[in-house]
Amino acid sequence: MGYVDGEIVESTTSEDGTRRMDIIRRPDGLCRFVEDFLDPGDDHNGPYWRETHHSGLYPDLPAARSDAVAALPWLRRHP
Repeated sequence: MGYVDGEIVESTTSEDGTRRMDIIRRPDGLCRFVEDFLDPGDDHNGPYWRETHHSGLYPDLPAARSDAVAALPWLRRHP
């Protein structure tokens, strides 16, 4: 999966594999994060990643990572 506004510089998946968080760095150096949930789908659509949270912009990767950990409880339990 890619993003039109930048490149994924960090990606973390929950232990159970149902959530993931990507940190995206834009060409101007600003970063943001997105959380997705693995939706099981239905009879017509198989499983797919659905966005559940997106952040604002941060000046750098450490700031985005710090806020992601604060905003997403499962990241605090991630090794």
